[in-house]
Amino acid sequence: NTFHLIAYNSLIPALVGKRRLSRVNGLMQVTQGVQIAAPLVAAGLLAVVGLLGVIVIDLASMVVAVVTLALTRLPRSATRPAGASAAPASVRADIAVGLRYLGQRPALLGLVAVFGAFNFLFGLAAALVQPLILSFAGPSVLGALMFAGGSGLFVGSLVMTVWRGPRRRIDGIYLGLVIGGTALMLHSLRPSAWLIAVAAPAVLFTLPLLNTMCITLLQTKVTPAVLGRVMATVRMIATSSLPGAFLLAGLLADRVFEPAMAPDGWLAGSAGELIGVGEGRGIALIFLFDGLLLLLVAALARANPTLRHIDDLPDELPDEQPEPVGAGEPDATARLAGDEPEPVERNVTGGR
Repeated sequence: NTFHLIAYNSLIPALVGKRRLSRVNGLMQVTQGVQIAAPLVAAGLLAVVGLLGVIVIDLASMVVAVVTLALTRLPRSATRPAGASAAPASVRADIAVGLRYLGQRPALLGLVAVFGAFNFLFGLAAALVQPLILSFAGPSVLGALMFAGGSGLFVGSLVMTVWRGPRRRIDGIYLGLVIGGTALMLHSLRPSAWLIAVAAPAVLFTLPLLNTMCITLLQTKVTPAVLGRVMATVRMIATSSLPGAFLLAGLLADRVFEPAMAPDGWLAGSAGELIGVGEGRGIALIFLFDGLLLLLVAALARANPTLRHIDDLPDELPDEQPEPVGAGEPDATARLAGDEPEPVERNVTGGR
């Protein structure tokens, strides 16, 4: 998955151009959102064709994907961006390129730090949301609420496909952090399936917004020749916080917050007065703190002048889209993005 996503995110800017980039990145988020239907379809297929049939269908879908990719003719300028070295470098040197590039650009490094903090706090919630629901409801309610949460991801993906986000993409990141933090706090107020049916989709709605804005900023502000190595470094930094979040979530819930929020726990007379005591209320308190921390991340990011002006960095991605292979062939990426390229007027210096 890591190899696949980094290659995809590095290739898309060269195929679609800067003007369509946010919309196509939104479409890529839709491909994640449609996965909410997979468990329901799988359960039905399991009853009809059995496990072997499900595996055969899964493999067939992979064949379709590989054949589609094999038949797609890509411009060489997309697969070998200008300025890329023809001589292969060592793995160690390639890793150093990504780290050095981010280290020399504080705004991009700050963006990665915010993304990593969001992943950590989201990881805590993702690990504990099912135990939270099961503390007051049964498995059938859990399934319905997980589907409701996934629908927020799907709707958010569709919105990003149409909207493209605000003109200044960092404002979209602030918005996503605030909505996500508020929705996480809502999980804690009381043990209610209806409350989580609203809060969970709101949290997952922010994922396509944050992912699209962060990825688009990196794709436009990073030199195409090193984009793949930088995206790999970003993914390494941003996702390295997830294992720690998953490990910490269980320990905090079982060893600290659940005992503290028991009827005779040491937080029963304070936090217990706000959100209640008993089974699951310790996990609810973690959600409350998790949301507050996410709002703090949003405030710190907004207060950082370097990060606040990240949209003002010069774009490294050119305005033009490379010509497709084969004269006179229709531009498939333009049809995918849903609009045709606009004519570009140029002055004597070659600027827009």
